[in-house]
Amino acid sequence: MTDRTWKLLLAGSFVVNVFLLGGIAGGAYEWFTTHDNVAKAPQQRTALRFATDGLSSERQKQFLDGLKEARRNAKDYAREAREGRHEVLALLAAPQFDRTALDAALQRTRAADIAQRTEVESSVADFATTLTPDASFDYFAWIRIYQTVGLPFLFIPINAVAYDGLPANKTNQASALMNIARNLGGSIGISLANVVLTQRTQFHQSRLAESTTPTSPVFQSTLRAVTNYFVQHGASPGAARSRAMGLFGQLIQTQATILAYIDVFYVCAIAAAVMIPLVLIMVRRVQSQGQMVAGH
Repeated sequence: MTDRTWKLLLAGSFVVNVFLLGGIAGGAYEWFTTHDNVAKAPQQRTALRFATDGLSSERQKQFLDGLKEARRNAKDYAREAREGRHEVLALLAAPQFDRTALDAALQRTRAADIAQRTEVESSVADFATTLTPDASFDYFAWIRIYQTVGLPFLFIPINAVAYDGLPANKTNQASALMNIARNLGGSIGISLANVVLTQRTQFHQSRLAESTTPTSPVFQSTLRAVTNYFVQHGASPGAARSRAMGLFGQLIQTQATILAYIDVFYVCAIAAAVMIPLVLIMVRRVQSQGQMVAGH
């Protein structure tokens, strides 16, 4: 085997070992951090006020303010429900059992509880309608700036390697070939990205839809809250339920599309990482040609 072949094998082995060591180190870190979190995990926070832990402090404050307002509005319902429970206990403890009075007290208590719950659920639904996956203009502006800063480090080396060693009278043909290769590669890349986007959107949509089954208590509670929200805004019960189901379908489609775009970026990142060893071949070629020119 020649020296060139040995150097290529060593370079490839080095890249593979770097990826393996990185994977082992990352897996070990993830295992230790997960193990420590499980060992030291506090009790699960299931209260409604913890539902916005993943949002910004400003959005959390808006959610808590909405809950406080809903509870203030439902104060009368809470008092009626509390009085109804006391009345039920009194009727049960009475010497003579009155079934009619007990049924009436239970009905009033249930109505007060439902009204109080509806007030809180409507507040949650109102807050949920303000959530959006859209990003701000500043976010996209900075993303574009970062992308533009990195482009010269990509295109300038590619052009330098493409034109290296060519006679001056063949630069026009080389430029034409570069443009054809760039356009053809861009078309193939866009087509592959669309294929990945379509397949991953369908995959994520099917996975997200698994949580919207009629047997899911969380889904049924959320559906009831959104339906009550539309009813309070003038829709009939049937139309409100249909609009709530349509809203769920729209949210699932939006979230599935976002996750699919993230997968497309993952695929592009992996493709770019696989191309890194090719840089070593180009560097070796430029160095060899430079030594030949110096010898002449």
